[in-house]
Amino acid sequence: MTFMRFILLCAFLGLTLSAQAQLPSDHPVHITLTQLDSVLFEQGFNRCRLDLVDSVVAADFTFIHDQNGIQDKATFLTTFEQSICANPDRKPIRMLEGELEVFPLYNEGVMYGAIQRGAHGFYIQEPDSPLYKTSEALFTHVWFFDLETEHWQLHQSLSFDHQDPEPSANTHLRPTRGIRSLLQTPEGDWWFSGPDYVCRYDGQAYHYFGAEQGLPVTGNLHLGPQGHVLVTRGADIYAYDGDRFTQLPQNPTAPSTTGPLWLQLQEGDPGMPGVLHVDSASTTYHAYPVPPAVGSSSLYYPSTPAVQGNDGTVWLGTMEAVFGLKDGAFTTLDRVAMGRQNDTRNVGIRGIHVDRDNRLWMADNGAGVFVYDGTSVTNFTRAHGLDEDQVDGPGLYRTFCVHQDAHGNMWFGTVEAGVWRYNPTDQSFTQFTEEDGLDSAVIWTIYAAQDGTLHFAGEHPGAVYTFDGVGFVRRH
Repeated sequence: MTFMRFILLCAFLGLTLSAQAQLPSDHPVHITLTQLDSVLFEQGFNRCRLDLVDSVVAADFTFIHDQNGIQDKATFLTTFEQSICANPDRKPIRMLEGELEVFPLYNEGVMYGAIQRGAHGFYIQEPDSPLYKTSEALFTHVWFFDLETEHWQLHQSLSFDHQDPEPSANTHLRPTRGIRSLLQTPEGDWWFSGPDYVCRYDGQAYHYFGAEQGLPVTGNLHLGPQGHVLVTRGADIYAYDGDRFTQLPQNPTAPSTTGPLWLQLQEGDPGMPGVLHVDSASTTYHAYPVPPAVGSSSLYYPSTPAVQGNDGTVWLGTMEAVFGLKDGAFTTLDRVAMGRQNDTRNVGIRGIHVDRDNRLWMADNGAGVFVYDGTSVTNFTRAHGLDEDQVDGPGLYRTFCVHQDAHGNMWFGTVEAGVWRYNPTDQSFTQFTEEDGLDSAVIWTIYAAQDGTLHFAGEHPGAVYTFDGVGFVRRH
């Protein structure tokens, strides 16, 4: 294709795409091209996997840049290596901004290609420094499906409308020791809480809250029945009014503000660990069924938010045991129930999750993953040969969180062993580490967004990631 013909094609596409039927985000072609975008940019541009770029770009590839001219494939790859990957101490990074759009191309009713367009920002990563933005631009990609290889390949790329960023543009969360709680509101705002701050991201900027904004503590994030964002720490409840936080009374009874809450207390009434149930009518304290001699010790320090099962059981994790409350009675899953009487390692329950079959999954920072089916507890880690004394390398025994995705896979966040995915269909495990874009050494929590996408948050650095089908991409 000549340069003039390509220019005319791009002009034509720009005028007619809005009239074409855009593919929904769950369409197989949209999903595939989103994954290929990650291969091209997250793996290729950001991590300098030039072999992957070479495999995605077609032999007749043409790249048109509004500042750097026109390049064929050979020139593109050479420039890519020399300008993008030559200096690791000043590494350009590309981040997708907003959603990708995909428009199909048909010939007599048969799809032969697709137009993909979006916006992205470009940043510089320097050692021991946060990312800083250098430019932002729009792009349009022309993909064709190769019938012989049955693969999609990128044939044309147009990068244009490069602009300088706003002076105050911030790209990631402020440095922090970690992110422990996530929340997405119905409006799409994201909230983050850790030991250093509570933050709201409105899609444009990060807004931080502290004592000056009425929030002198950090804690767990909750969503009230009318969309109010709540922060709880022990029995203290703080509500966000759209501008600042206000501490609610110890016995709040306004359902529009709080709704039902389950608040774990290390020492409640009468000085025993338990859970405070707050609803629109009253507050009720349920002491855990533990011996008084150890009741006030750190063994039963609250370590997870409350999780409700499909049968109405409310599950609450402590360092020593998980307690399930239903109809005023407790089920206790402790060292004995977990079959750990002879295990000298400290119990450290850090995450719990109820799957679609109402099984309770428990992540322990020492002995791995345990599953309760309503009758007995199975040591999942040991059953799959991944305990500390069963492996020579990385294992699944220092786990911090667990969550099931929309496809039924189980995901586990660990300490210094990355993220693990378990496919129950073929009982296979996949480990993801720094090489796959996961820079945080510890994954503290996994949270499902409104669209079902899992978000992974951790420490070192304190960051939030999503999985794009190929690897992990830092979002905050």
